[in-house]
Amino acid sequence: MPFCKLDLSRCTVGLQKGRTPFLSPNPKIAAVLAVLIGALSLWGHARSACAQTPTATGIAAERFAPAPGPAAFGQVEGAKVPLAGQVWFTGMASGIGHPLRLRNALTQEPVAEPVAYRVTLDLGAEFGVWRKRLALGLGVPIALWQIGDRLHATGSPDPSADGDSALATAGVGDIRLRGKALLTPPDRTAALALVMELTIPGPGGAANFIATSGFTVAPRLVGWFRKGPIAAAANVELRLAPQRMLYETTLHDSFAWGAAAAGEIPARRIGLLLIAEATGQLNLVTDQYLSSTELRGILRIAWWRGSLDLGGGGGFGPLTPAWRAFIGMRGFFGKRDPAEPGCAARPATL
Repeated sequence: MPFCKLDLSRCTVGLQKGRTPFLSPNPKIAAVLAVLIGALSLWGHARSACAQTPTATGIAAERFAPAPGPAAFGQVEGAKVPLAGQVWFTGMASGIGHPLRLRNALTQEPVAEPVAYRVTLDLGAEFGVWRKRLALGLGVPIALWQIGDRLHATGSPDPSADGDSALATAGVGDIRLRGKALLTPPDRTAALALVMELTIPGPGGAANFIATSGFTVAPRLVGWFRKGPIAAAANVELRLAPQRMLYETTLHDSFAWGAAAAGEIPARRIGLLLIAEATGQLNLVTDQYLSSTELRGILRIAWWRGSLDLGGGGGFGPLTPAWRAFIGMRGFFGKRDPAEPGCAARPATL
């Protein structure tokens, strides 16, 4: 029976009952507060339920969620909120390699690769609710194809490690529900926004490294700067999640960050944008502060009300894939923002 540990690149999971953290409400944003209270209630209930499901692997191998709405880079987003009645949509297909691996803790020899490769389709939308200050959004990640060992050859007592239990080829990941509120006056060069996100595990996804084993809640602070053809953003979030055990490694709540910068390339009739972004996360468990970082580059080609993204990247650390390639589309329906300068493609550029 091999003795496994997290490779600082990857592992598997069983669940344990954990503590319930507390967040102080923000009385200045009533809509976001309502979302937070409801989300925390659901999350607390789900945490208790998850602790009674020891056979779920409960860790999502794919964590790249494309940002919806205007002012989206890749995963990083700016503070801008859609006009009331305006609908932004996103669709991204991505392929990743080696997001989860297991090594023998003593010899460092490879033991298993629960997920070796995956192709994911992520669909999302954001709807402007009130002026340019409040929006609601939805995201659905779907694993179209994946291959890996699951928990085979690890000696795990988990029934899913049985040789007859193969890794499911497809499934639904963590479904995202979100609200976004602009905290500063609209159309400023620099702005702040608050995002509150609740995720719900898709059916069957937690047993196949497609979804988390329960509800998660993530308050996110968004900073944004734009001057002419240059834009930049920084995001920080605290994600509250069920406690999970990966052999000798415990996963629990996490701190995540993201930073991005973009510049428009002069072009006729279309919009061209180059984007560079970095994202990372830190596992908030005492003596097990696992950290990971992923770097990405994106070329965006925009025309009229839509744009095409071509990008790739790679990461290092236990919670990121070794490499990634993706293609995405984004755009909007509804009235064009009259405050947006430039050609018709400008809103879809950034």
